Amino acid sequence: MPLTCPRCYAVYHQSVRFCGLCGAEIPPSTDTIESFPDPLIGQVVSDRYRLTGLIGRGGMGAVYRGEHVALGKPLAVKILHGTLGQRKDVLQRFRREAEAASKLMHIHTAQVFDYGHWRGLTYLVMELLRGSDLASVIRNEGRLGWPRALSIVSQVCDSLSEAHAMGIIHRDLKPENILLVPRAGHPDFVKVVDFGLAKVRDDKGQQSLETTGDGSLLGTPFYMAPEQIRGEPVDARTDIYAIGGVLYRCLTGLPPFEAPTPFAVLTKHLSEPLVPPSRRVPDAAIPPPVDAVVLKAMARDPAARYRTADEMGKACADLIAALAPSAATPAYVPAAPAVVPTLRPAPAPGVPGPAAPPAPAAAASLPPFAITAGPGAAAVPAAPAPPAAASLPPFAITAGPGTAAVPAAPAPPAAASLPPFAITAGPGAAAAPAEAPAGSAPPPFGLATASAAAPSARASAVPLVPDGTDLSRDEFDRYLRGLRWKRRIGWGLVGLLAVGGVVAAFVVPPMFERPPGPLTEEVEPNNVPTAANRVTLDTAVGGTIGRRLGPTEGDADWYRVEIRPLRKGVLRVDLSGIPGLDLRVDLFDASGGEPIATGNRGGPGAAESIPGVLADGMVYFVRVAEFLEGDAVPSERISDRYTVRVRHLPSEAWEGEPNDDPATALALAPGASIRGWIEVETDRDRYCVPGASGTAPQVVVAPPPGLDVALETSGQLVNAGAAGAPETVTLAPTDPCLAVRLAPGAAPEGRAAVGPGEPYQLDVR
Repeated sequence: MPLTCPRCYAVYHQSVRFCGLCGAEIPPSTDTIESFPDPLIGQVVSDRYRLTGLIGRGGMGAVYRGEHVALGKPLAVKILHGTLGQRKDVLQRFRREAEAASKLMHIHTAQVFDYGHWRGLTYLVMELLRGSDLASVIRNEGRLGWPRALSIVSQVCDSLSEAHAMGIIHRDLKPENILLVPRAGHPDFVKVVDFGLAKVRDDKGQQSLETTGDGSLLGTPFYMAPEQIRGEPVDARTDIYAIGGVLYRCLTGLPPFEAPTPFAVLTKHLSEPLVPPSRRVPDAAIPPPVDAVVLKAMARDPAARYRTADEMGKACADLIAALAPSAATPAYVPAAPAVVPTLRPAPAPGVPGPAAPPAPAAAASLPPFAITAGPGAAAVPAAPAPPAAASLPPFAITAGPGTAAVPAAPAPPAAASLPPFAITAGPGAAAAPAEAPAGSAPPPFGLATASAAAPSARASAVPLVPDGTDLSRDEFDRYLRGLRWKRRIGWGLVGLLAVGGVVAAFVVPPMFERPPGPLTEEVEPNNVPTAANRVTLDTAVGGTIGRRLGPTEGDADWYRVEIRPLRKGVLRVDLSGIPGLDLRVDLFDASGGEPIATGNRGGPGAAESIPGVLADGMVYFVRVAEFLEGDAVPSERISDRYTVRVRHLPSEAWEGEPNDDPATALALAPGASIRGWIEVETDRDRYCVPGASGTAPQVVVAPPPGLDVALETSGQLVNAGAAGAPETVTLAPTDPCLAVRLAPGAAPEGRAAVGPGEPYQLDVR
């Protein structure tokens, strides 16, 4: 029986363990699986999760259907390959990434409940998803209509927005990691899986390519961004490039770039222009705005892509709202021959290649999908299956107990009139899904199998409306809270029996423990955004530049600040100095990438500040590090402390950058009063005072001592006073704007207050 690579779908006609094209581990044939039963089936992992069946195997490990021993609810348990779970550095990285993924709560993100290490195996507990991955849907149905593709990608963007806001980058987005799970009448409800697990494979942080020990490629090359291929730092825009590649695959049924080998595909990502989807498949009737979304998301320069996943998701939703009502493109487009994967190795000498599958001319040539009635239901005659069903595995559908009798009837006019059903394996299913022959699709992701009791597999049609049978996040959290309370009560009883009422004073306080106060001291490790210390606004936090991370990499302290409730304002960051040490402070938004503002003007021993940055988001990150030039050796100053404070100021009373050009000028109302800073000698703070028709507002700027300011308006420069003296200007009704700047030719005493120290005062009269 031919073996198919689960990653690149190359076909082998001899027994191999690893794919020669992409390096993925190839699961054994069905005969081998049935001959050697999985020893983990029936085991109880960590005394909590009983493994009841094998769902599938992949490059990271195996996924099992499980059951929570105490709650009796089904769930999924992913167990990593033993080679990944034996190394301490990989285990540490896995725990860090799994903990971050477990904090993701979005409805379009697969929920992670638990993770741990058991008998030398590393496992991850997730919600059980019944559906198909997007790759299987495209293989079975062909390319998707553009409204359906945009709807799927928009949901993926919603999931990524939350992850990026928490500093989590997926790094391995591809159709196989996007599951379509029918939910309450929505046939394409998206669930994104494997957040952060791509990084577990990486042994050295950022690499140009993820490889195994013998140099074989790890990861799917079809969706890797150019900066990821070159080994440059990745951020949220790297995931956006991958989303664009997934959208391209949905629209055309083909990857963005194709070549005989994975390395040739990577080369095309770096050098060849992308062919728009409408030109790749001219008969798909893809509108030009949809082409524009794909081309922007897959721009080779990260700065030219969508800045955030939320921005791309909004673009997709807007296109659906604007174009879908008048679009005639069907939601499902039949598969074309071009969808067949091209990465296939030549057969061994003397072994004939796979024959082309015959066209399904009649239902007799299709797999046996017989519909039979279960207990309490009338028999339903089998109906002919459509030709596209030839790629589905041979499972039989039976009605579950208590299902009402369904009389034989012709097919309904629209699929929307049918109730949503999920296929789950019933009694007698094979112990593990068989490897599909070349050209066919693997079974759906959520197909959980039971022990083999008969040679033929049968399935049950189960309504997909949530009925409380699966484990949910709320149920799992309630269970954990119950365990914690039981543990506390148990220790309390032991204490009471041991020392009586004296110990009661130590038992009661933990049961009514007050929330901890604001963080005032740095907690290591906090060298990356995902491990950032969460700080409270307007609270000073002390820290040190501790042990260097490497010969040329010094300590970096990351802090996370949240603006709750969300409100627009101005962020100011103040950092005290350490004698003899040149510090810098950087401010990042949730999208990652380059800092949006930096404070590094004072030199060794000086304090640094970021005076004011307009903030309209909820999550921001602050990084404190030593400023190094050239080959300077990082310092270690464990005994010297700095303090950093983040403040959120009202935007109506404080200037916020950027406001250096007319397009970003701050609007002020008559009678307004605002304070600002001349941060550097070239700084220009622009304001506009739109008054009533024919009025001429007057503006007075009072600088602090040691600052000589000038006012620019309508082509004239006003600088009547000396350093520290106020300046007054009357704005023209036709051009009610001005710029506050350092006076040209200001004397040294007029430049002394340049910087983030004392602000100037601007009043509109």
